[in-house]
Amino acid sequence: MMLVLSPIGRNIDVDTFTDITATPVVSPPQWVDGGVSVEFAANLTDTELLQVRVRAATRDAAAELLMRQAWAAYQSNATFLALPAPTTAQALAQVAALTRQTQGIIRLLIPGD
Repeated sequence: MMLVLSPIGRNIDVDTFTDITATPVVSPPQWVDGGVSVEFAANLTDTELLQVRVRAATRDAAAELLMRQAWAAYQSNATFLALPAPTTAQALAQVAALTRQTQGIIRLLIPGD
């Protein structure tokens, strides 16, 4: 599977993704028009593909963790929005989850807090 990734401040080599996918990179990544070309030995699962894209798009481990948390929140919110008729308990749980998510964003935006 060939991917073209857009790394931001991250050096990508054959060992960059070994902890998030069992599918090895088969050749050294090469710079191509639009990013870095990375060839994996086989197709990646959707989860592996997301993790590879997140890893390539982040500057460091802290940024990667924030991106993963944001993606988890996004998926949770999408699941709730797909419910045809959420129960009162589901709606209350969603309000609590959104409050925690919003509080986290505010905390990141306030310097020194």
